[in-house]
Amino acid sequence: GVVDKQLQVILPLKYGYVWSWDKNELAWVVDRNTNPHQYGLVNKQGQEQVPLIYEGITDNSDGTYTVKRDGQEYTIDKYGKRIN
Repeated sequence: GVVDKQLQVILPLKYGYVWSWDKNELAWVVDRNTNPHQYGLVNKQGQEQVPLIYEGITDNSDGTYTVKRDGQEYTIDKYGKRIN
């Protein structure tokens, strides 16, 4: 989980891993209870902005993300909308 400076819970303790905020102010999260693990992005309000449906996710220099799902790789924006 993640708490802010006032110790208020931002992200509940429900994710296997949480990475720090990226340049889009999103945290990468992973559900380790799935096989393969599922990745997504959570905003600072604790909402899953990009659902945990991806087998892999990497950030790109332009603020987009390359994701892998069902053996295919493609690019999404910070809201999870497919770009290509």
